[in-house]
Amino acid sequence: MVPPTYGRGGRRARRTLLRDAPLFALAGVTALGAAGIGGGLARIAFATTAVVTGVIYYRSSPERYVLFTLWMWILCPMVRRMVDPRAGYDPQNAISITPLAVSAIAAAGVFQRLPRLLRRSYAPFLLIGAALLYGAIAGILRNGVAGTLYTLGLWLVPVVFGLYIALEWHRYDAVRRAFVRFAPVAVLVMGVYGVIQWVRPWAWDVQWLIDTRTTTSSFGSPEPYGVRVFSTLNGPAAFGIVIGAALLLLFARPRPAHAVAGAAGGAAFLLSLCRTAWVAWVIAAIAYAATLGGRTRLRILVVGVGLTLAIGGVIIAVPLVPANRFTDIITRRVQTITNPTEDASLTARQSSLGDYVSAILDRPQGYGLGSTGLGTGLAGTSEGGAVRDFDNGVLEAFYSLGLVGGLCWMLGLGLLVFRHVARRFPPSDRFANVARAMVLFCLVAYGSTNSAAGVGGIFFWSGIGLCMAAREWAAHRNAGPANAHATSSVHDTTQRIAARIASRRGQPTRPA
Repeated sequence: MVPPTYGRGGRRARRTLLRDAPLFALAGVTALGAAGIGGGLARIAFATTAVVTGVIYYRSSPERYVLFTLWMWILCPMVRRMVDPRAGYDPQNAISITPLAVSAIAAAGVFQRLPRLLRRSYAPFLLIGAALLYGAIAGILRNGVAGTLYTLGLWLVPVVFGLYIALEWHRYDAVRRAFVRFAPVAVLVMGVYGVIQWVRPWAWDVQWLIDTRTTTSSFGSPEPYGVRVFSTLNGPAAFGIVIGAALLLLFARPRPAHAVAGAAGGAAFLLSLCRTAWVAWVIAAIAYAATLGGRTRLRILVVGVGLTLAIGGVIIAVPLVPANRFTDIITRRVQTITNPTEDASLTARQSSLGDYVSAILDRPQGYGLGSTGLGTGLAGTSEGGAVRDFDNGVLEAFYSLGLVGGLCWMLGLGLLVFRHVARRFPPSDRFANVARAMVLFCLVAYGSTNSAAGVGGIFFWSGIGLCMAAREWAAHRNAGPANAHATSSVHDTTQRIAARIASRRGQPTRPA
Protein backbone atom coordinates (compact mmCIF):
# COMPACT_ATOMS: atom_id res chain seq x y z
CA MET A 1 0.00 0.00 0.00
CA VAL A 2 1.37 3.39 -0.98
CA PRO A 3 1.46 5.80 1.96
CA PRO A 4 -0.54 8.97 1.49
CA THR A 5 1.39 11.96 0.26
CA TYR A 6 0.84 15.50 1.42
CA GLY A 7 1.40 18.52 -0.70
CA ARG A 8 3.28 21.58 0.40
CA GLY A 9 0.04 23.20 1.51
CA GLY A 10 -0.88 20.22 3.68
CA ARG A 11 2.49 20.17 5.39
CA ARG A 12 2.26 23.89 6.04
CA ALA A 13 -1.23 23.48 7.50
CA ARG A 14 -0.06 20.72 9.84
CA ARG A 15 2.90 22.80 11.00
CA THR A 16 0.62 25.76 11.65
CA LEU A 17 -1.79 23.55 13.59
CA LEU A 18 0.99 22.15 15.77
CA ARG A 19 2.50 25.60 16.29
CA ASP A 20 -0.82 27.12 17.38
CA ALA A 21 -2.05 24.13 19.40
CA PRO A 22 -1.02 25.76 22.73
CA LEU A 23 -3.10 28.84 21.86
CA PHE A 24 -6.12 26.67 21.10
CA ALA A 25 -5.69 24.93 24.44
CA LEU A 26 -5.45 28.27 26.25
CA ALA A 27 -8.56 29.57 24.50
CA GLY A 28 -10.40 26.40 25.51
CA VAL A 29 -9.43 26.77 29.16
CA THR A 30 -10.55 30.42 29.07
CA ALA A 31 -13.94 29.48 27.61
CA LEU A 32 -14.45 26.79 30.26
CA GLY A 33 -13.58 29.21 33.05
CA ALA A 34 -15.89 31.93 31.68
CA ALA A 35 -18.68 29.34 31.48
CA GLY A 36 -18.20 28.47 35.15
CA ILE A 37 -16.77 25.01 34.51
CA GLY A 38 -13.98 24.08 36.89
CA GLY A 39 -14.50 26.85 39.41
CA GLY A 40 -11.27 27.97 41.05
CA LEU A 41 -9.35 25.22 39.23
CA ALA A 42 -9.96 27.06 35.97
CA ARG A 43 -7.68 29.84 37.20
CA ILE A 44 -4.85 27.44 37.93
CA ALA A 45 -5.44 25.65 34.62
CA PHE A 46 -5.27 28.95 32.75
CA ALA A 47 -2.04 30.01 34.46
CA THR A 48 -0.41 26.61 33.91
CA THR A 49 -1.41 26.45 30.24
CA ALA A 50 -0.18 29.99 29.64
CA VAL A 51 3.22 29.30 31.20
CA VAL A 52 3.62 26.07 29.21
CA THR A 53 2.72 27.98 26.05
CA GLY A 54 5.27 30.63 26.90
CA VAL A 55 8.00 28.01 27.40
CA ILE A 56 7.19 26.40 24.05
CA TYR A 57 7.34 29.71 22.21
CA TYR A 58 10.48 30.79 24.08
CA ARG A 59 12.31 27.69 22.90
CA SER A 60 10.96 27.72 19.34
CA SER A 61 10.55 31.36 18.30
CA PRO A 62 11.61 34.57 20.10
CA GLU A 63 9.21 36.55 17.93
CA ARG A 64 6.20 34.48 18.99
CA TYR A 65 7.34 34.46 22.63
CA VAL A 66 7.56 38.27 22.78
CA LEU A 67 4.22 38.60 20.97
CA PHE A 68 2.55 36.11 23.32
CA THR A 69 3.96 37.87 26.39
CA LEU A 70 2.61 41.25 25.31
CA TRP A 71 -0.84 39.78 24.74
CA MET A 72 -0.81 38.14 28.16
CA TRP A 73 -0.27 41.51 29.83
CA ILE A 74 -3.24 43.17 28.14
CA LEU A 75 -5.69 40.23 28.15
CA CYS A 76 -5.20 38.53 31.53
CA PRO A 77 -6.99 41.26 33.56
CA MET A 78 -10.03 40.87 31.30
CA VAL A 79 -9.90 37.07 31.52
CA ARG A 80 -9.81 37.33 35.30
CA ARG A 81 -12.92 39.53 35.35
CA MET A 82 -14.71 37.09 33.05
CA VAL A 83 -13.92 34.13 35.32
CA ASP A 84 -14.56 35.83 38.68
CA PRO A 85 -18.40 36.03 38.45
CA ARG A 86 -18.55 32.25 37.97
CA ALA A 87 -15.71 31.13 40.23
CA GLY A 88 -16.13 33.82 42.89
CA TYR A 89 -14.10 36.95 43.49
CA ASP A 90 -10.65 36.24 44.93
CA PRO A 91 -8.07 39.05 45.37
CA GLN A 92 -5.25 36.46 45.36
CA ASN A 93 -5.85 35.20 41.86
CA ALA A 94 -3.61 32.89 39.82
CA ILE A 95 -4.63 34.64 36.59
CA SER A 96 -3.25 37.93 37.94
CA ILE A 97 0.29 36.56 38.21
CA THR A 98 0.19 34.81 34.81
CA PRO A 99 1.77 37.73 32.89
CA LEU A 100 4.56 37.89 35.46
CA ALA A 101 5.21 34.15 35.16
CA VAL A 102 5.24 34.22 31.34
CA SER A 103 7.55 37.26 31.25
CA ALA A 104 9.88 35.69 33.85
CA ILE A 105 10.69 32.91 31.38
CA ALA A 106 13.02 35.44 29.73
CA ALA A 107 15.25 35.18 32.83
CA ALA A 108 16.61 31.92 31.38
CA GLY A 109 18.15 33.85 28.49
CA VAL A 110 19.53 36.49 30.85
CA PHE A 111 21.20 33.87 33.07
CA GLN A 112 22.92 32.36 30.04
CA ARG A 113 24.57 35.71 29.34
CA LEU A 114 25.27 37.00 32.85
CA PRO A 115 28.96 37.78 32.13
CA ARG A 116 27.82 40.43 29.64
CA LEU A 117 26.42 42.48 32.52
CA LEU A 118 30.02 43.36 33.40
CA ARG A 119 30.31 45.27 30.13
CA ARG A 120 30.01 49.03 30.38
CA SER A 121 26.78 49.24 28.36
CA TYR A 122 24.96 46.74 30.62
CA ALA A 123 26.50 47.73 33.97
CA PRO A 124 23.60 50.07 34.97
CA PHE A 125 21.41 46.99 35.32
CA LEU A 126 23.62 45.96 38.25
CA LEU A 127 22.72 49.18 40.06
CA ILE A 128 19.04 48.52 39.43
CA GLY A 129 19.39 44.94 40.62
CA ALA A 130 21.17 46.05 43.80
CA ALA A 131 18.40 48.58 44.54
CA LEU A 132 15.68 45.96 44.12
CA LEU A 133 17.58 43.44 46.25
CA TYR A 134 17.78 45.96 49.08
CA GLY A 135 14.11 46.87 48.67
CA ALA A 136 13.13 43.19 48.77
CA ILE A 137 15.06 42.53 51.98
CA ALA A 138 13.63 45.63 53.65
CA GLY A 139 10.16 44.69 52.46
CA ILE A 140 10.29 41.13 53.76
CA LEU A 141 11.39 42.35 57.18
CA ARG A 142 8.68 45.01 57.36
CA ASN A 143 5.79 44.09 55.06
CA GLY A 144 5.81 40.31 54.94
CA VAL A 145 6.79 37.82 52.26
CA ALA A 146 3.69 37.68 50.05
CA GLY A 147 3.26 41.40 49.41
CA THR A 148 7.00 41.95 49.00
CA LEU A 149 7.50 39.14 46.49
CA TYR A 150 4.52 40.21 44.42
CA THR A 151 5.71 43.82 44.31
CA LEU A 152 9.25 42.64 43.55
CA GLY A 153 7.86 40.76 40.57
CA LEU A 154 6.08 43.88 39.31
CA TRP A 155 9.34 45.86 39.50
CA LEU A 156 11.90 43.21 38.55
CA VAL A 157 10.24 41.14 35.80
CA PRO A 158 9.84 44.09 33.36
CA VAL A 159 13.53 44.92 33.90
CA VAL A 160 14.50 41.31 33.15
CA PHE A 161 12.28 41.25 30.05
CA GLY A 162 13.87 44.45 28.72
CA LEU A 163 17.35 43.12 29.48
CA TYR A 164 16.48 39.91 27.61
CA ILE A 165 15.57 41.96 24.53
CA ALA A 166 18.81 43.92 24.81
CA LEU A 167 20.95 40.78 25.14
CA GLU A 168 19.17 39.17 22.20
CA TRP A 169 20.33 41.99 19.91
CA HIS A 170 21.19 39.51 17.13
CA ARG A 171 17.45 38.74 16.98
CA TYR A 172 16.48 42.39 16.88
CA ASP A 173 14.72 42.00 13.54
CA ALA A 174 12.47 39.22 14.88
CA VAL A 175 11.64 41.11 18.10
CA ARG A 176 10.91 44.22 16.05
CA ARG A 177 8.44 42.25 13.92
CA ALA A 178 6.70 41.07 17.10
CA PHE A 179 6.02 44.63 18.26
CA VAL A 180 4.97 45.77 14.78
CA ARG A 181 2.52 42.87 14.52
CA PHE A 182 1.21 43.45 18.03
CA ALA A 183 0.41 47.16 17.79
CA PRO A 184 -2.45 47.45 15.25
CA VAL A 185 -4.42 44.44 16.51
CA ALA A 186 -3.92 45.41 20.16
CA VAL A 187 -5.00 49.01 19.55
CA LEU A 188 -8.11 47.81 17.72
CA VAL A 189 -9.06 45.27 20.40
CA MET A 190 -8.46 47.60 23.35
CA GLY A 191 -10.10 50.52 21.57
CA VAL A 192 -13.31 48.76 20.54
CA TYR A 193 -13.59 47.07 23.94
CA GLY A 194 -13.04 50.39 25.71
CA VAL A 195 -15.62 52.35 23.70
CA ILE A 196 -18.22 49.64 24.31
CA GLN A 197 -17.22 49.60 27.97
CA TRP A 198 -18.07 53.30 28.22
CA VAL A 199 -21.34 53.17 26.27
CA ARG A 200 -22.61 49.95 27.88
CA PRO A 201 -20.23 48.39 30.44
CA TRP A 202 -19.70 44.66 30.17
CA ALA A 203 -21.41 42.60 32.89
CA TRP A 204 -18.11 41.25 34.26
CA ASP A 205 -16.63 44.76 34.39
CA VAL A 206 -19.65 46.03 36.32
CA GLN A 207 -19.38 43.16 38.79
CA TRP A 208 -15.65 43.74 39.22
CA LEU A 209 -16.19 47.45 39.93
CA ILE A 210 -18.77 46.50 42.55
CA ASP A 211 -16.49 43.89 44.15
CA THR A 212 -13.55 46.31 44.31
CA ARG A 213 -15.41 49.59 44.89
CA THR A 214 -13.28 50.40 47.96
CA THR A 215 -10.12 50.51 45.81
CA THR A 216 -11.53 51.61 42.43
CA SER A 217 -13.56 54.66 43.42
CA SER A 218 -11.64 56.79 40.90
CA PHE A 219 -12.76 54.53 38.04
CA GLY A 220 -16.18 56.15 37.86
CA SER A 221 -19.57 54.55 38.35
CA PRO A 222 -20.55 51.17 36.82
CA GLU A 223 -23.21 52.55 34.51
CA PRO A 224 -23.43 53.73 30.89
CA TYR A 225 -21.31 56.82 30.23
CA GLY A 226 -20.07 56.77 33.82
CA VAL A 227 -16.94 54.59 33.61
CA ARG A 228 -13.43 55.91 33.19
CA VAL A 229 -12.37 53.52 30.45
CA PHE A 230 -9.79 50.92 31.44
CA SER A 231 -10.60 48.50 28.58
CA THR A 232 -8.99 45.06 29.01
CA LEU A 233 -6.58 46.35 31.69
CA ASN A 234 -7.23 46.74 35.42
CA GLY A 235 -7.23 50.52 35.71
CA PRO A 236 -7.41 53.77 33.68
CA ALA A 237 -3.80 54.72 34.48
CA ALA A 238 -2.42 51.37 33.31
CA PHE A 239 -4.62 51.50 30.22
CA GLY A 240 -3.45 55.03 29.44
CA ILE A 241 0.19 53.92 29.45
CA VAL A 242 -0.43 50.81 27.35
CA ILE A 243 -2.71 52.35 24.72
CA GLY A 244 -0.40 55.37 24.45
CA ALA A 245 2.63 53.14 23.82
CA ALA A 246 0.69 51.01 21.32
CA LEU A 247 -0.51 54.09 19.43
CA LEU A 248 3.10 55.23 19.11
CA LEU A 249 4.06 51.80 17.74
CA LEU A 250 1.59 52.33 14.89
CA PHE A 251 4.01 54.94 13.51
CA ALA A 252 6.68 52.27 12.97
CA ARG A 253 4.91 50.97 9.88
CA PRO A 254 1.88 53.16 9.09
CA ARG A 255 -0.80 51.63 6.86
CA PRO A 256 -4.14 53.06 5.72
CA ALA A 257 -5.93 50.23 7.53
CA HIS A 258 -4.35 51.35 10.79
CA ALA A 259 -6.66 54.39 10.78
CA VAL A 260 -9.54 52.17 11.88
CA ALA A 261 -7.55 50.75 14.80
CA GLY A 262 -6.15 54.17 15.66
CA ALA A 263 -9.61 55.74 15.69
CA ALA A 264 -10.99 53.20 18.15
CA GLY A 265 -7.82 53.28 20.26
CA GLY A 266 -7.66 57.07 20.23
CA ALA A 267 -11.29 57.42 21.36
CA ALA A 268 -10.75 54.95 24.20
CA PHE A 269 -7.50 56.75 25.11
CA LEU A 270 -9.43 60.00 25.52
CA LEU A 271 -12.16 58.27 27.53
CA SER A 272 -9.58 56.99 30.01
CA LEU A 273 -9.31 60.65 31.14
CA CYS A 274 -5.58 60.21 31.89
CA ARG A 275 -4.29 63.75 31.46
CA THR A 276 -0.67 62.88 32.18
CA ALA A 277 -0.74 60.17 29.51
CA TRP A 278 -2.27 62.62 27.03
CA VAL A 279 0.46 65.19 27.62
CA ALA A 280 3.20 62.55 27.59
CA TRP A 281 1.91 61.14 24.29
CA VAL A 282 1.92 64.54 22.59
CA ILE A 283 5.51 65.17 23.74
CA ALA A 284 6.63 61.72 22.58
CA ALA A 285 4.91 62.11 19.20
CA ILE A 286 6.60 65.47 18.63
CA ALA A 287 9.98 63.99 19.59
CA TYR A 288 9.43 61.15 17.12
CA ALA A 289 8.38 63.54 14.33
CA ALA A 290 11.61 65.49 14.85
CA THR A 291 13.62 62.40 13.88
CA LEU A 292 11.94 62.03 10.47
CA GLY A 293 12.89 63.42 7.08
CA GLY A 294 10.76 65.96 5.25
CA ARG A 295 8.64 63.59 3.15
CA THR A 296 8.23 61.04 5.90
CA ARG A 297 7.25 63.78 8.34
CA LEU A 298 4.59 64.99 5.91
CA ARG A 299 3.31 61.44 5.50
CA ILE A 300 3.04 61.00 9.25
CA LEU A 301 1.23 64.35 9.47
CA VAL A 302 -1.29 63.13 6.90
CA VAL A 303 -1.74 59.93 8.92
CA GLY A 304 -2.30 62.00 12.06
CA VAL A 305 -4.94 64.16 10.37
CA GLY A 306 -6.65 61.04 9.02
CA LEU A 307 -6.55 59.51 12.49
CA THR A 308 -8.17 62.62 13.97
CA LEU A 309 -10.95 62.50 11.38
CA ALA A 310 -11.43 58.79 12.03
CA ILE A 311 -11.78 59.43 15.78
CA GLY A 312 -14.40 62.01 14.94
CA GLY A 313 -16.19 59.40 12.84
CA VAL A 314 -16.20 57.00 15.78
CA ILE A 315 -17.70 59.68 18.01
CA ILE A 316 -20.47 60.32 15.48
CA ALA A 317 -21.08 56.63 14.86
CA VAL A 318 -21.93 55.80 18.46
CA PRO A 319 -24.90 57.37 20.27
CA LEU A 320 -22.91 60.10 21.98
CA VAL A 321 -23.54 63.35 20.13
CA PRO A 322 -27.24 63.91 20.99
CA ALA A 323 -26.44 64.28 24.68
CA ASN A 324 -22.94 65.75 24.06
CA ARG A 325 -21.61 63.29 26.60
CA PHE A 326 -18.29 62.64 24.90
CA THR A 327 -17.43 66.25 24.14
CA ASP A 328 -18.52 67.46 27.58
CA ILE A 329 -16.44 64.96 29.53
CA ILE A 330 -13.32 65.46 27.39
CA THR A 331 -13.68 69.25 27.40
CA ARG A 332 -13.93 69.37 31.19
CA ARG A 333 -10.85 67.19 31.51
CA VAL A 334 -8.82 69.27 29.07
CA GLN A 335 -9.79 72.46 30.88
CA THR A 336 -8.17 71.12 34.05
CA ILE A 337 -4.86 71.02 32.13
CA THR A 338 -5.07 74.69 31.14
CA ASN A 339 -6.59 75.72 34.48
CA PRO A 340 -5.34 73.32 37.18
CA THR A 341 -6.99 75.24 40.02
CA GLU A 342 -10.37 73.83 38.94
CA ASP A 343 -9.27 70.23 39.40
CA ALA A 344 -9.89 68.95 42.93
CA SER A 345 -8.04 65.67 42.33
CA LEU A 346 -4.95 67.47 41.06
CA THR A 347 -5.01 69.79 44.08
CA ALA A 348 -5.25 66.82 46.44
CA ARG A 349 -2.40 65.10 44.58
CA GLN A 350 -0.16 68.14 44.92
CA SER A 351 -0.89 68.41 48.62
CA SER A 352 0.01 64.75 49.14
CA LEU A 353 3.48 65.27 47.62
CA GLY A 354 4.61 67.06 50.76
CA ASP A 355 3.41 64.17 52.88
CA TYR A 356 5.37 61.72 50.71
CA VAL A 357 8.56 63.78 51.03
CA SER A 358 8.15 64.01 54.79
CA ALA A 359 7.61 60.25 55.04
CA ILE A 360 10.76 59.60 53.00
CA LEU A 361 12.86 61.89 55.20
CA ASP A 362 11.40 60.39 58.38
CA ARG A 363 12.49 56.91 57.28
CA PRO A 364 15.52 57.30 54.95
CA GLN A 365 16.12 53.53 54.91
CA GLY A 366 12.82 53.15 53.06
CA TYR A 367 9.60 51.28 53.69
CA GLY A 368 10.54 48.33 51.48
CA LEU A 369 8.85 46.76 48.49
CA GLY A 370 5.26 45.84 49.28
CA SER A 371 4.53 49.17 50.94
CA THR A 372 2.97 50.63 47.77
CA GLY A 373 0.68 49.44 45.00
CA LEU A 374 -1.23 46.20 44.81
CA GLY A 375 1.23 44.48 47.13
CA THR A 376 -0.22 46.41 50.08
CA GLY A 377 -3.25 44.13 49.96
CA LEU A 378 -0.97 41.15 50.65
CA ALA A 379 1.14 42.81 53.37
CA GLY A 380 1.59 40.69 56.45
CA THR A 381 2.24 43.42 59.03
CA SER A 382 0.08 46.04 60.66
CA GLU A 383 2.75 48.77 60.58
CA GLY A 384 1.73 52.07 58.99
CA GLY A 385 3.12 53.54 55.81
CA ALA A 386 1.22 51.49 53.22
CA VAL A 387 0.14 53.60 50.21
CA ARG A 388 -1.90 51.75 47.60
CA ASP A 389 -2.20 54.53 45.02
CA PHE A 390 1.10 56.38 44.84
CA ASP A 391 0.77 59.39 42.52
CA ASN A 392 4.45 59.88 41.72
CA GLY A 393 6.76 57.23 40.31
CA VAL A 394 9.96 59.04 41.26
CA LEU A 395 8.98 59.51 44.89
CA GLU A 396 7.65 55.96 45.03
CA ALA A 397 11.14 54.68 44.21
CA PHE A 398 12.67 56.56 47.16
CA TYR A 399 9.73 55.66 49.41
CA SER A 400 10.07 51.93 48.73
CA LEU A 401 13.84 51.60 48.22
CA GLY A 402 15.09 54.26 50.63
CA LEU A 403 17.38 57.16 49.81
CA VAL A 404 20.38 54.99 48.87
CA GLY A 405 18.36 52.35 47.04
CA GLY A 406 16.29 54.98 45.26
CA LEU A 407 19.46 56.77 44.20
CA CYS A 408 20.87 53.51 42.76
CA TRP A 409 17.60 52.90 40.91
CA MET A 410 17.45 56.40 39.45
CA LEU A 411 21.16 56.43 38.61
CA GLY A 412 20.96 53.11 36.77
CA LEU A 413 17.86 54.24 34.92
CA GLY A 414 19.42 57.57 34.05
CA LEU A 415 22.59 55.98 32.69
CA LEU A 416 20.62 53.63 30.46
CA VAL A 417 18.52 56.46 29.07
CA PHE A 418 21.52 58.76 28.58
CA ARG A 419 23.66 56.14 26.83
CA HIS A 420 21.11 54.33 24.69
CA VAL A 421 17.94 56.43 24.37
CA ALA A 422 18.93 60.11 24.40
CA ARG A 423 20.69 60.01 21.01
CA ARG A 424 18.54 59.78 17.91
CA PHE A 425 18.67 56.87 15.54
CA PRO A 426 19.11 57.31 11.79
CA PRO A 427 15.81 58.10 10.01
CA SER A 428 16.14 54.78 8.17
CA ASP A 429 15.46 52.84 11.39
CA ARG A 430 11.98 54.19 12.01
CA PHE A 431 11.12 51.50 14.52
CA ALA A 432 14.10 52.32 16.76
CA ASN A 433 13.01 55.96 16.84
CA VAL A 434 9.49 54.82 17.78
CA ALA A 435 10.97 52.73 20.61
CA ARG A 436 12.87 55.82 21.73
CA ALA A 437 9.62 57.83 21.72
CA MET A 438 7.93 55.06 23.72
CA VAL A 439 10.59 55.36 26.43
CA LEU A 440 10.17 59.15 26.47
CA PHE A 441 6.40 58.71 26.80
CA CYS A 442 6.81 56.49 29.86
CA LEU A 443 9.41 58.82 31.37
CA VAL A 444 7.10 61.82 31.18
CA ALA A 445 4.27 59.77 32.71
CA TYR A 446 6.66 58.60 35.46
CA GLY A 447 6.04 61.83 37.33
CA SER A 448 2.41 60.84 37.86
CA THR A 449 2.39 57.05 38.03
CA ASN A 450 4.93 54.25 38.34
CA SER A 451 5.23 53.54 34.62
CA ALA A 452 8.45 51.58 35.23
CA ALA A 453 6.67 48.68 36.96
CA GLY A 454 3.86 46.32 36.03
CA VAL A 455 2.29 46.45 32.60
CA GLY A 456 3.60 49.96 31.98
CA GLY A 457 7.08 48.74 32.89
CA ILE A 458 6.89 46.06 30.22
CA PHE A 459 6.67 48.72 27.52
CA PHE A 460 9.11 51.06 29.26
CA TRP A 461 11.88 48.51 29.73
CA SER A 462 11.12 46.87 26.39
CA GLY A 463 11.68 50.27 24.79
CA ILE A 464 15.06 50.59 26.52
CA GLY A 465 15.98 47.04 25.51
CA LEU A 466 14.95 47.70 21.91
CA CYS A 467 17.08 50.86 21.77
CA MET A 468 20.09 48.94 23.12
CA ALA A 469 19.52 46.06 20.70
CA ALA A 470 19.09 48.44 17.76
CA ARG A 471 22.43 50.13 18.42
CA GLU A 472 24.25 46.83 18.89
CA TRP A 473 22.63 45.34 15.81
CA ALA A 474 23.47 48.39 13.68
CA ALA A 475 27.07 48.43 14.93
CA HIS A 476 27.65 44.80 13.96
CA ARG A 477 25.85 45.22 10.64
CA ASN A 478 27.95 48.27 9.75
CA ALA A 479 31.10 46.43 10.76
CA GLY A 480 30.21 43.57 8.41
CA PRO A 481 31.66 45.04 5.16
CA ALA A 482 34.84 46.14 6.96
CA ASN A 483 35.32 42.65 8.39
CA ALA A 484 34.67 41.14 4.99
CA HIS A 485 37.24 43.50 3.39
CA ALA A 486 39.81 42.63 6.05
CA THR A 487 39.22 38.90 5.53
CA SER A 488 39.55 39.31 1.78
CA SER A 489 42.83 41.24 2.17
CA VAL A 490 44.33 38.55 4.42
CA HIS A 491 43.24 35.86 1.93
CA ASP A 492 44.86 37.73 -1.01
CA THR A 493 48.12 38.25 0.90
CA THR A 494 48.26 34.55 1.78
CA GLN A 495 47.75 33.61 -1.87
CA ARG A 496 50.58 35.93 -3.02
CA ILE A 497 53.01 34.51 -0.47
CA ALA A 498 52.11 30.96 -1.51
CA ALA A 499 52.65 31.88 -5.17
CA ARG A 500 56.14 33.28 -4.49
CA ILE A 501 57.21 30.19 -2.55
CA ALA A 502 55.91 27.92 -5.30
CA SER A 503 57.71 29.89 -8.03
CA ARG A 504 61.04 29.65 -6.17
CA ARG A 505 60.64 25.87 -5.92
CA GLY A 506 59.69 25.63 -9.58
CA GLN A 507 56.24 24.24 -8.77
CA PRO A 508 53.07 25.31 -10.59
CA THR A 509 50.84 27.67 -8.65
CA ARG A 510 47.35 26.46 -7.87
CA PRO A 511 44.61 28.92 -8.61
CA ALA A 512 42.92 30.48 -5.60
